[in-house]
Amino acid sequence: MPSPRNPYRILCLDGGGRWSLISIMALQAIFGERAKGHDILKGFDLVAANSGGSIVLGGLAENKSLAELLDLFCTSQRLFPREPLFTLAGLAHSLSRRFLHFGPKYDTATKLDRLQELMPEYGSTNLIDVPERLQRAIGTTTHFLIVGFDYDWKRAKFFRSNAESLANASGPTTATLAEAVHASSTAPVNYFNAPARIAGRVNKGNRFWDGAVTGHNNPVLAAVTEALANGQGSLQHRDIRVLSIGTGTVSLPVVEKRSRKERGLVNLPEALGLTHDLMELSASILDDPPDAATFEAWVMLGNPIPAAHTDKLLAEELQGHPRQVNLVRMNPLVRPRLDPTKNWIPPDGLTLQEFRQLTNIELDARVPEDVSLLVKFAHAWLSDRAGNQLIRENPYTFEPRIGHTIFSQARDTWMERERVDRAAWHSDASRLGA
Repeated sequence: MPSPRNPYRILCLDGGGRWSLISIMALQAIFGERAKGHDILKGFDLVAANSGGSIVLGGLAENKSLAELLDLFCTSQRLFPREPLFTLAGLAHSLSRRFLHFGPKYDTATKLDRLQELMPEYGSTNLIDVPERLQRAIGTTTHFLIVGFDYDWKRAKFFRSNAESLANASGPTTATLAEAVHASSTAPVNYFNAPARIAGRVNKGNRFWDGAVTGHNNPVLAAVTEALANGQGSLQHRDIRVLSIGTGTVSLPVVEKRSRKERGLVNLPEALGLTHDLMELSASILDDPPDAATFEAWVMLGNPIPAAHTDKLLAEELQGHPRQVNLVRMNPLVRPRLDPTKNWIPPDGLTLQEFRQLTNIELDARVPEDVSLLVKFAHAWLSDRAGNQLIRENPYTFEPRIGHTIFSQARDTWMERERVDRAAWHSDASRLGA
């Protein structure tokens, strides 16, 4: 039974398509560059994921090393199989992309085949049977929560490995692990040409878009809700630990006027229009405002809140607070910085051209130059040259309120919390043994 000395640990992995290579690099910084999936999973009771994060989850279940997963996201085209051009639909979509600048590029049905190839051991296993298989392999039980969007019912669909979950309003899922990942990672509009399907289900309720459509690109709130629902009073917020890892969030200042040097660093108020709005909708599945899901989960878990609207609880204040933090958010912030003359300039380690390119990389990152830039940006974040997404900030001035401003602070907080928990557990074990 979880307790403050034997807590319930949750790992949350954001969506982001190929940007998910960033979360893999964060896992490497915490667990080691060549750590394997089962080594990581045995340290968590629940892993919640969406979209690209669910593909990482599948790789962890398959016991792939983090180095293998990073290579997959950096070099493989298997994640995004192209839609056949020489079909009526393929030709129509090609013309739409050419002249209207939107339309799908990738083939949904082929993606499921590729996912099953990537998960030969566990991919074809029913999701509710995966924890038992993992328990035999690693000696501990890890459950999974994967988010999708039900195309027919127009509701969030949570694929759970826990068949007895009290958070579930229907029966256990019939999806395999690969099918759940497939449902979660099929992005609409500009990416895949049809919703994902799951074999063996009735026609209605058998089609799914990416879980980010539900607002759960960052699944942390769903994960905390899952844990508390199944705790039924025996699992309190103080018993839960959450490591939430993102894939990058673009946050540019909005200004009335900009200089030539600030082009690509700041935003002007957007013009309205159907085409523009469709593009905004397709791109919004990557978004996670720092004052949304993570802050709500932060409050649910009983973490400290500043006493006044202008007060702060950043790394040093949190370290000295009598209540230890039990949620840590790690996510690189794509944002310029102010120089001493109050002009916006790129973050340390990136040129102006690189920063402009970075803000325009789509979730599929189709060209090697884009992938290389994502890796470079991730290194800048991991070495504290690019900022870390806060849990709460002023959305207009960017003044920080709650959280860790750089990666190393977030990493050290998580590792210190782990150290304290282990020490408490060993202390209890020694006392009981005596």
